[in-house]
Amino acid sequence: MSKGQELFDIMKSFEQGDIDADMANGAIRAVLNNGTSASAVDTIVSSAEWISVEDRLPETEVECICSHDGRVFSSVYDPEHKKFYMPSVSSSRYKVGFYIKVSNWMPFPEPPNS
Repeated sequence: MSKGQELFDIMKSFEQGDIDADMANGAIRAVLNNGTSASAVDTIVSSAEWISVEDRLPETEVECICSHDGRVFSSVYDPEHKKFYMPSVSSSRYKVGFYIKVSNWMPFPEPPNS
C-alpha cells in the first residue's frame, strides 16, 4: 500500500469517527516516520522550516509535509488548481482524491545516506 493510500485511509477513518484526533495524528506520524526514528520525525514536524501558504506555494506537483489546525499530514500540491490534495489514485491521465485545507507546508527532507 502506498503512503498516500495509508494517509487517505487514516483521514477517512478519522472523518467517519472510527478514530479520534490523537489516534489519527499518531498514525500519520507513523506513516511519515517510514523508517526514521521517532525523534527525527518530531524534529521535522516541530522545526521552524514551515512555510505559510500565504507566503509561498510549491512550484511543481510535489508531495509535502503539511499542517493545518494542529494536525500534521502528507499531501500533494496540485499547481494547476493551486491546492493541496489527499490522493487515492494518481496517474498521468487523472487524479482521484480530495482537496484539503493546508495552512503550512514543508518539503520532505532528504533520505538518510544509509
